[in-house]
Amino acid sequence: PPDVDDVRAYATHRLTSLNAIPDTKRSEFAGRLARQANGVFLYAGMLLDELLTQAATEFPDLDRFPLPEGLSGLYREFLNRELGKNEQLWFDLYEPVLGLIAVGQGEGLSSVLIADITGRDIRAAVRVCKQYLTGELPDGPFRPFHKSFTDFLLEDKDNADYHIDAASMHQRIAEHYWSRYQHDWSKCDDYGLANLAMHLYKAQQFAVGCASLYQLVAEEIWISTR
Repeated sequence: PPDVDDVRAYATHRLTSLNAIPDTKRSEFAGRLARQANGVFLYAGMLLDELLTQAATEFPDLDRFPLPEGLSGLYREFLNRELGKNEQLWFDLYEPVLGLIAVGQGEGLSSVLIADITGRDIRAAVRVCKQYLTGELPDGPFRPFHKSFTDFLLEDKDNADYHIDAASMHQRIAEHYWSRYQHDWSKCDDYGLANLAMHLYKAQQFAVGCASLYQLVAEEIWISTR
């Protein structure tokens, strides 16, 4: 019902575990969180998860606990916190890992496949980002835990710092399979057989001059799997 502040009630219930903090402080924070969440339970749940995890090791100051602007603000704060001032770490590791996972099809990409495509040890990056991914460590396969995270990485116009070009990620996957299996598509793995056509299609829209190459790959896969 419109007169029920369900996000605030949810936050109030979860904050009862912080019994060392006065009720008035918890109530004020629950109200502030509900207003910032603007009806989005995912925002409230993620922020409370972070707060209660922190509370296990240090006493939180609810008056100063940050409430980022929307889900995109939460994701941005997470990446800022993990990367610090090391922008190169984003370009070298986190961008390709999260980008490949974001455009993954079906059940997602395994850690072995991601490592093969990037040529990097991706275990640390996947572990750090696990709260925003589905899939079991260490092998996966991994997918973004929610569409909002995919949208933040690939489509959010306000995400200037961590925007990822989806077409280039589709192309990296397509080129990986081309270089590995072009001489014998019968050895292509299940993920490639099931999903490579979609990656080819998504990459082809932006790969000027590569249409003939992608058409050849598609034809080779079709012939070898008949």
